[in-house]
Amino acid sequence: MRPLAFLTLVFFTNCATLRTTVDYDKSADFTQIQTYSCVAIESDHENDNPAYYSDASQRLIEYSIRNELSKRGFREEKDAPDIVVSYDIIIEDKLDSRSLPTKGYRYWRAFEVDVFNYTSGTLVINMVDKAQDQLIWRGTAKGMLDVSTSRLDSKIKKAVTSIFSQYTFSKPVN
Repeated sequence: MRPLAFLTLVFFTNCATLRTTVDYDKSADFTQIQTYSCVAIESDHENDNPAYYSDASQRLIEYSIRNELSKRGFREEKDAPDIVVSYDIIIEDKLDSRSLPTKGYRYWRAFEVDVFNYTSGTLVINMVDKAQDQLIWRGTAKGMLDVSTSRLDSKIKKAVTSIFSQYTFSKPVN
């Protein structure tokens, strides 16, 4: 790999931001929600990278979700919750290119194009009204994952915190 391409890759990896989006049902009364249960979306990740789809990662996601919901006044109840909170992770290998101007001859410019692979990760968190069996809230966080999974724990915590930072509804009425 050329030095410029390597520096470009390092720069874009380090500057990658976490993009968070939230959407919700405008007619839902979030002040009436007091209890939840947390479940993982059943997906077929058997052939995927075990570093990303591991029991440890799932436990950390669930712990982080429980922690954020607890901070917002919700309590966990497995038998008859008001909402069911589910999540899924989506890992995709992607290809990106960057073009940089180089010296040209007289009136035309030349560009150097660098192409690199990277891994994109998306965490999706859903809240489903148990009584109506209807999705009432969804938050997503998407970002570039490092080649090394050593910082995966901090990325998971940051993603969950970032998603729930956009949960702007009042605490449940007890």
